[in-house]
Amino acid sequence: MRTIVSIIIPCYNSEQWIAEAIGSCLHQTYSPLEIIIIDDGSTDDSLQIVRQYAAQYPASIFYETGPNRGGCAARNRGLALATGDYVLFLDADDLLEPETIAGQVAAADGRKNVVVASPWRFLQWTGKSWLEIAAPAGHIGDPLVAELRHGDYIPVQALLWPRDLVIALGGWDESLWANQDGDLRLRARLAGCEFVTSAQGGFIYRRYSSNTVSGKQTYRALESKIRVFEKVEEQLRQSDRLEQYKVDLACAFHRLATAAMTQNEELGDRALAHALRLGGRRSVHGTFKHRLLYYTIGLKRKERVVRWLTTTPVARMLGRSQLSVFRDK
Repeated sequence: MRTIVSIIIPCYNSEQWIAEAIGSCLHQTYSPLEIIIIDDGSTDDSLQIVRQYAAQYPASIFYETGPNRGGCAARNRGLALATGDYVLFLDADDLLEPETIAGQVAAADGRKNVVVASPWRFLQWTGKSWLEIAAPAGHIGDPLVAELRHGDYIPVQALLWPRDLVIALGGWDESLWANQDGDLRLRARLAGCEFVTSAQGGFIYRRYSSNTVSGKQTYRALESKIRVFEKVEEQLRQSDRLEQYKVDLACAFHRLATAAMTQNEELGDRALAHALRLGGRRSVHGTFKHRLLYYTIGLKRKERVVRWLTTTPVARMLGRSQLSVFRDK
């Protein structure tokens, strides 16, 4: 018998997209698949659309609904219901190309400590039409270094996971408000999981708005992002690898401190303290002007200057491209 793959879709108020997401799963060339949809207390017509598909494909689609508890809780519930040897977590507004699962299963080759990444790209809404944007190029070398030092990432929706591996990792951290996928991916890397790639199919990451929970730089989101790296530090310490990766982790904290300082100086200071403790001046990276201002007036004052510039006529005169040289990358 062929390996069963479970596709888990958390759904909250996604009536505009859920049918396309389900359709992209049904059109996979690989079988057998089970599509598990967890409706997270939707108040629009999402649940009605899911019910219609489940009635039409009762052997393939299973769904459950309940109160709104967040995407991580929905994914964990789907994981508990899954019977497949492998799982893929697809968001309700994203898409899979037909050959994606087939390519990933072939690359996994039955191994239980291997996570398989498919090709992926963005589909960005410009306000008038959809524009395809290639995925950012990754850095060569140790992938943990690339993720911490440079912010490289693979969307979790592009990854096929052995189900038992996700369970062994503890599933999704339901206390996090942002970067939950980065947390799971980093835990897997730190646990020694091998990440391999498939050249078939692809995941399409739809970006129709920046107004998402994970995209908003709210206090809860920023604090969660800091906690993800604090968890990484603790895991590195427990495995006696902190000395090896401490500067890379410091760069991650510094990058986050720069982003947080304009929104919440308390959290910016918290992330910066981690960066300086772990890496000192070696944690500072980015454009020459960013580093020059950092060394001259400090990150907090530097970000206040940049924030002031972006809210004055100077911003309109210089334009975003000119102001970007003051950022960390």
